[in-house]
Amino acid sequence: MLRLKSKITAKDLSYILGIRQQSLNKTLQKLEKEGYIVRTPSPKDRHVMLISLTEKGNEIKPVQHDCLDVLDEFFDEELKQFTSYIDRLCKACDQQIKTIASPEDEARFDEFHERMLNMRNKMGSEDFQKMMRHSREMLFDGLFHHPFD
Repeated sequence: MLRLKSKITAKDLSYILGIRQQSLNKTLQKLEKEGYIVRTPSPKDRHVMLISLTEKGNEIKPVQHDCLDVLDEFFDEELKQFTSYIDRLCKACDQQIKTIASPEDEARFDEFHERMLNMRNKMGSEDFQKMMRHSREMLFDGLFHHPFD
């Protein structure tokens, strides 16, 4: 996350990651002690600490994905068609879920949707899209590289 957003508050980071701030603070303390991050007071509010990667933190290489270029084999028109199929599949799934979802499920879906909109607003659309792309890559990497582990 810190590669996408160079400086971020612990509050925003805990919100984006979906974890309690107390749990995040424990991890941040360890990362700071090891020299991977630094916390500096915000120029706007000295009570708010901004978290950023140190040089040592930036040197950590991200997880490599072996097949990120797999879609390069397709023509633009094929990718557009594939995207339309995925969109239709998602809409069909949404419709089916709505027929079997309980009111509690609907409330959780609505809460999740609202949370995603808030994350986009906090992070900005470009950083949000990068985070979502990275999340999908991590998901597909885990599904296809070691499906039987």
